Amino acid sequence: MAAPIETQINGVDNMLYMSSTSSSNGQMTLTVYFSLDTDPTSPGAGAEPVNLAVPQLPAAVVQQGVNVRRSPRRS
Repeated sequence: MAAPIETQINGVDNMLYMSSTSSSNGQMTLTVYFSLDTDPTSPGAGAEPVNLAVPQLPAAVVQQGVNVRRSPRRS
């Protein structure tokens, strides 16, 4: 399940790195780290790359839903 999402996100503008974890209950968490000068409203910093991956995900995953959440900027 993680591969299509990671593939779409890999290489978006200003991305420094990403890390992901998957649990036995099917939940996956992907954290993407951006450079501080990244505009948080830019398409790559939001849900757009994830939305591009949704058609490649299993139907059960799409039914459960894919959530994108932004964390506050840390200094």
